[in-house]
Amino acid sequence: MSSGGYVPRAFLCLQCVDPEEAVKIHNDVKSKFSIGVHWGTLALGLEDPDYARIELRDQVKMAKLPKDDFIAPNIGVTSRKEMYVSSLLQGCPAFE
Repeated sequence: MSSGGYVPRAFLCLQCVDPEEAVKIHNDVKSKFSIGVHWGTLALGLEDPDYARIELRDQVKMAKLPKDDFIAPNIGVTSRKEMYVSSLLQGCPAFE
């Protein structure tokens, strides 16, 4: 889920969700695993590059979700869940 470049909301609300919205979407769709992406990649919004990741972690904690259910990994980090999700998408025309 895109979780960076969301401040100011009035301007960027149609492009990216903020961490609070991301957790709400995660719950609404009954996701078993979500990955926060696009944080720290481009200076689209006014927030600090690492702020979305920190705020997402706080929102996950406030929602009492298991911390491994919604992650925003450090840049360059690969997890077994991410590799599993990638393997599911291999051969899917929408992701090639």
